[in-house]
Amino acid sequence: MNGPLILLIILSLMGGFIAVPLDPVFGQSEEHHVSGLLHTFMVATPLIGIAISFLIFYTKTIPVEKLMGSSFAQTLHKFWNSGWGFDWLYDRLIVFPFLWLARINRADVIDGFYALVVEISRAANGMIIKTQTGYLRWYALSVAAGLMVLITLGVLL
Repeated sequence: MNGPLILLIILSLMGGFIAVPLDPVFGQSEEHHVSGLLHTFMVATPLIGIAISFLIFYTKTIPVEKLMGSSFAQTLHKFWNSGWGFDWLYDRLIVFPFLWLARINRADVIDGFYALVVEISRAANGMIIKTQTGYLRWYALSVAAGLMVLITLGVLL
């Protein structure tokens, strides 16, 4: 199991050094410069996170129980364990509007057309099923009548 993980680690670390000749596809682009303050913030943020983790878990100068006892930490813990609120957001932005549209569009014209096709099929089934009696003479009569219709059509056309 560790083999695929090691392979993924090596490819993710060294994959950036593999030069893929895509310059003709994408062409040249201008470099974007990051401001000094933003660059400092981007470097300092993970370092501060590492320092706080070191204080909490390695040196234990900040007790975890005290930290988790605060209401902010409990709210943050609940938020992170609920999938960062994406299920709530997905429901509000996609699922509920779709269900609302489906509810107001329940009896639309297109469904009415297909309901009419179903009713016509059921009525035709009700008439045709009366001809299926199980007696051989009726089947022979219907075959003979069909043959007569085909011969008549052949003569007339």
